[in-house]
Amino acid sequence: MIYPVAILKQPESSYIALAPDWPNLRGTGTSIEDALLSVQEAIAARVKEHIESQTPTPTPRTIEEACREKEYQGGIWAMVEADRVY
Repeated sequence: MIYPVAILKQPESSYIALAPDWPNLRGTGTSIEDALLSVQEAIAARVKEHIESQTPTPTPRTIEEACREKEYQGGIWAMVEADRVY
């Protein structure tokens, strides 16, 4: 599955990557790439949990849909393929 991710610059010079379709899930890093990899691994772990417990995973939104939410405005957007990590 491919999920949209918003990457935001933090005041202390780090980056945080947020996955709007996965509440309370985030990745962090000192670079955009590190934050993306961190959130991709976190999403993959959640997908694996859902598969193992046979619960449905969230339906991925488009970036256009997700970027309307106030907390993600001003972010850099990317799509991450979560099911290839684990």
